[in-house]
Parts: sequence; C-alpha cells; structure tokens
Amino acid sequence: MFSDQQLNQLRAPLEKSRIKPPPKGKFGDYVEAWDCIRVANDIFGFDGWSLERLSMDHLGTAQDGNKYVSYYTACYRIHAGGKFADGTGTGTGYGKTEGEARADAVKESESDGMKRALRCYGNQFGLALYEKDKSKREIDNGDELAKARIKKQIEECKPWHELAKSMVDLCATPEAVENWWGPKDGDTGARRCDLFFEIPEDIRNLFFTTEVQTYRAKLIKDQAAA
Repeated sequence: MFSDQQLNQLRAPLEKSRIKPPPKGKFGDYVEAWDCIRVANDIFGFDGWSLERLSMDHLGTAQDGNKYVSYYTACYRIHAGGKFADGTGTGTGYGKTEGEARADAVKESESDGMKRALRCYGNQFGLALYEKDKSKREIDNGDELAKARIKKQIEECKPWHELAKSMVDLCATPEAVENWWGPKDGDTGARRCDLFFEIPEDIRNLFFTTEVQTYRAKLIKDQAAA
C-alpha cells in the first residue's frame, strides 16, 4: 500500500522541466528513462520497488548499405506498493556491425518497456503525455511547484505562526489590526517585531497579504454580519 505522501506525489502534475522533445525522426514528447528511475527511487524508496523482465524478443536484423538495423521488443513488470504493472516496449538499433545494432535495440526496448510499465503509476512517469490534447495535460509549468515550496516553507516557519497567533490574540477589530501591523505615525508595529525578521526574507513579504489582510477582512465581514 502507498502512504498518503506517496499518493500525493503520484497524483501531482508532471514538471514541465522533465519533459523532453522528440528526437529527430520520432514523434511525441517523453520523459527520459534515467529520470523515471530517479523519481521512482524518490517516491517508492530504493528498496520499495523492483523491475522484472518478463520477455525479450529479437524481431530481426537487416543490413542497410554499410549499416545494420535491428529490432527488439521487451516486456517488463514493475513491482511497487504491493501491486504490479506491465509494459511492452520496442527498440530499434543501428550499428556498423550486427552486434552493435542488436545491443542498441536491446537497450532501447528495455528503457521503453520499463517506462511503459511505470506510466501505470501516473503522471510522474509520463502518463500525462499520452493526452493528445496538450491543453488538457496535467503539466506543472513551474507555478504550482513554486506555490508548493512556499506553502511548505510557511508551514515549517515557527516565527510566522507565533506572529500570526499574536495578531489574533491582540486584535479584535479591523482598526486594531491596522495599529498592530504598524501605526501610521511610527515604526513600532509588528513590522519592527523581532519575530517578523526571523521569518525568511523570501517569504516575509507574504505575511501581510496572507495573514494580516486575510484576518482584517474576516473581522470586517464579522462586523457586517453582527
């Protein structure tokens, strides 16, 4: 069984930076095999998943001028979370000798089979790229990732939460919030508080919009409803 954290990771949109354009002569964006392995290690754990080869078939090799071209198919099974998923991949290899061509085809079919099995576990392994309508793909262009990092920073920032609690404890009206945040005739308000400057600089300016403005708006709404 997957943990809640693992499920959230698997359900997350695919990061745009991980998507590669198709190589010359091929079609379709893709995620590299080594990257899929890296993400599987991150999500499942190094000892939390395994790769099993079910079959490897040589479809044939032909000579094309001074080169050889070879074709393979391979079926792989991924074990993770107490379940398994299968995928069949194909590989085409080229080389000056038949051996070189076959070796390249084997490697490509292995990578393709593994990725096709891993895609059953969701977007992080390229499932999102199978949506033909690119506007509907679950792709994270960077905004969602940045928001998640900021949210985590705020959740783990003790001075942030202590300062927010202080505001709620001391302020019962919108006017009190305004005075607490910083009197118009001085700099002795919360902005000059030691706790405020203990908040990391990259999220410090978010405190006003996230906490102060939100709490003040709530008090105004409560007054109107009273």
